[in-house]
Amino acid sequence: YGDLNLTKETPPFNAVWSFTAPSDPGDYTYAVEAISNGITAKASLFVSVKSPEEDIEVNKLDLTHTGAKLLSVSTNDPTNLKMMLDIVSKLNLNADAHVKMNFGDNISFTGDKMNVKIAGLFVQKFTDILRSLPSLAALSSVNGSVKFIEPVILDSSKITAFAPLKAKFRLRVKHE
Repeated sequence: YGDLNLTKETPPFNAVWSFTAPSDPGDYTYAVEAISNGITAKASLFVSVKSPEEDIEVNKLDLTHTGAKLLSVSTNDPTNLKMMLDIVSKLNLNADAHVKMNFGDNISFTGDKMNVKIAGLFVQKFTDILRSLPSLAALSSVNGSVKFIEPVILDSSKITAFAPLKAKFRLRVKHE
């Protein structure tokens, strides 16, 4: 959907024209040329194609999100990251994990496009190390996310599974 706005005065005649609008959202410019009685006029037609959906970010999932498409989940808490990876694995969702862990200033681990189960093992080992060396915990950090290969349509069972997480959920929802 979109709007057509005239920025100059209306011509003293009627004109009918049509074109196929692009299907991809975005802003487009078309050159328009009108010829009448040997007089040529050129102008630009600006078309803005809006998506019927928009991406939003929420901190909590609830049943109002039923039918939305889940794009990704992210957190910077090791416990929630492990839970998130376990949920994605148990629900057998097709996703890649992205994990960055820092142990103080000199040691870090980054995993990009990892298998979710393998990422879960790394996060478990990270939390085991922090538990055995509590002085390192204050100097450590973790960031992790799961990006779904195809958006996951949320139903009540998936919402219930993800609801306990303290995380950011990126959703694609339809305009109302």
